[in-house]
Amino acid sequence: MGRGILLHVVLAGLSAWAVPAITVHAAAAGDGADDGEGDVCLTTELRMDWATLPVQAPRKGAAACDVFKRPDDIPRASVDTLSTDDFAHLPFSGQYDTRFQNLFKKLQSGGGVKMVALGGSFTSGVDCSERRDGRLIEYYGCAWPARVHRGLSMLFSHSNISLLNMARGGTTTEVALGAIALLLREVPGGPGQIDLVMVDTMINDSFCDRLEAQASYEALVRVLHKLAPQALVVPVTAGFADALSFAPVHRAVASFYGLPLVDYLSLRSRTANWDMWRTEGSHHPHWQSHQILADVIIGTWAKGFRDLCAGASAPKPTFPEGTLATREQLDHFQPCKAGLSEYDAMREGGPQPTAVDGWRLFEDRPGK
Repeated sequence: MGRGILLHVVLAGLSAWAVPAITVHAAAAGDGADDGEGDVCLTTELRMDWATLPVQAPRKGAAACDVFKRPDDIPRASVDTLSTDDFAHLPFSGQYDTRFQNLFKKLQSGGGVKMVALGGSFTSGVDCSERRDGRLIEYYGCAWPARVHRGLSMLFSHSNISLLNMARGGTTTEVALGAIALLLREVPGGPGQIDLVMVDTMINDSFCDRLEAQASYEALVRVLHKLAPQALVVPVTAGFADALSFAPVHRAVASFYGLPLVDYLSLRSRTANWDMWRTEGSHHPHWQSHQILADVIIGTWAKGFRDLCAGASAPKPTFPEGTLATREQLDHFQPCKAGLSEYDAMREGGPQPTAVDGWRLFEDRPGK
């Protein structure tokens, strides 16, 4: 199995998607021959964030289409950096299929929508802080996924929209891939309940070998399709100037699988507006950049919503029979499906230590 961090999540006190207590464990996997038994897991701490916003009184679903008639109808917080014309011509590739249509129907009708975000330190809100309504908003609460969540909840105030931000500093696609099966199995109701997965691993992938990064990105797309075929997978390209040359790696995979790519880097390059990534001696931008990205994401989706409101048809999802990378390259990336050294005081069962001839014996796999 390739290098990576295998993340194991233990959720305590679950009640719907608002989780009062979360304990997260992680495990490291190293290179070596695969003996068919898998990799040994170690333990560390990992921060995650679950968020829900209060639902307002229901309203007629048809009213939702009135919001999306013109680009300047879409409320956004970043009103200075990008013009209305920029929002009218947001770069988009891929297609909106029935998964996007189902997402819109849920939002429009007031149904429950569950969102997941994958990424690195930028996506987790490192160095992001904003004073809002007399409170300091930091980290996950300041990051762009939370702002997408907040923006959608403003547009569809009658819908119950939940967000799970799984981002972790330093996460490449390969790291996320190794963890994804363990992470998504802990979603209340299972992966089959997820409506939307946003993937933003561009920055950390840009430090990796291009061929390996592309193969791992493709492998992640394929695993997400297997685990949650009903979920809309949305790749997001964002990052500092050095990431521009790496963007074609992710774009190639998104194009091959027809994914609805939100190409923030392309917009930044086209407008030559470097305020879209404001930093001060760090790779991590200010909160304003998080807000602009969130507005671009919602603005991009709004164009699709307008098409659906106008009666556009949504094709059934298709999945290519072939692959970009070779099967051998893709088989190199194997997600961890079950942690081997797993113990949680909050749970019953599982591997337990036993006394043997005065010694305390613990086997993560008895009889190995």
